[in-house]
Amino acid sequence: MANLTHSSSSMQISCSIERSIFEHPSEFYESYQQNGTKYLKSRKQLDAGLQAQLNACEGEIFIHSIPAEVRAETIAEIASKLGEVYVLRYKVNFSGLSRGFAYLQYMDPSLMQYALTRLERLLRLYALPMIKVCQSRNRSVLLLKRANYMKPKAVIENLQSLVGFQGLMGIEVRPGYYEYKIIFKSNEEAVHARREILRVISRFGRNAALVWHNDHLFDKYKPRNYAMPDNLKQALKATYPEECRECPIHLQPRSPCLQFNQFH
Repeated sequence: MANLTHSSSSMQISCSIERSIFEHPSEFYESYQQNGTKYLKSRKQLDAGLQAQLNACEGEIFIHSIPAEVRAETIAEIASKLGEVYVLRYKVNFSGLSRGFAYLQYMDPSLMQYALTRLERLLRLYALPMIKVCQSRNRSVLLLKRANYMKPKAVIENLQSLVGFQGLMGIEVRPGYYEYKIIFKSNEEAVHARREILRVISRFGRNAALVWHNDHLFDKYKPRNYAMPDNLKQALKATYPEECRECPIHLQPRSPCLQFNQFH
């Protein structure tokens, strides 16, 4: 009987030691669910520079083909074998089961390349060979189409009232008809904005549509490398603020730059 008690006590100690730092409640990671995403996020206070990098989704890894029954905590625990996890954004359905994909960031964004070569191998060791990883595309540009009965100024004002964005580009697809590329600093911001705009999409017209835009030119654009053609400067002159006329992406929220391009 004494041996049984001792064995039971040892088992409790072992379970306590092996408990994952990602399991709720945790002093190291906060766990919460919001809008179809389960978050496991570090509680560490970071310096402003690193926090800005992580907020911009630097070093983000896309994990896909996750079986429905696999928990977020399991993926985070395995990923942590390669380095300290900053956040896991785990997509779930209304029942809390995995929707098959997630986004992972390490505390050190430079760990991404190492993780891309090692994480799948590690997952196989934990009997999860079906799960695959790749660099996140971090899609951060939405395309508003067929807002044909609104003037550009009205489109800007409506978008500003709904969401905050980094920049806006209006492309004239045919005379008087525009499509709008709405640019965000990260995929997470774009996802939340997409939800808000779709909620009232009819405001932009009966046939208006909002889709993801995959052009990396706009996702990763560096304004300092851009020289605006003279004809575009003329199109913007006296219409938009001076600071908007020299860059395709104006970085001040609430003060977007609208650029008109014509297809020939």
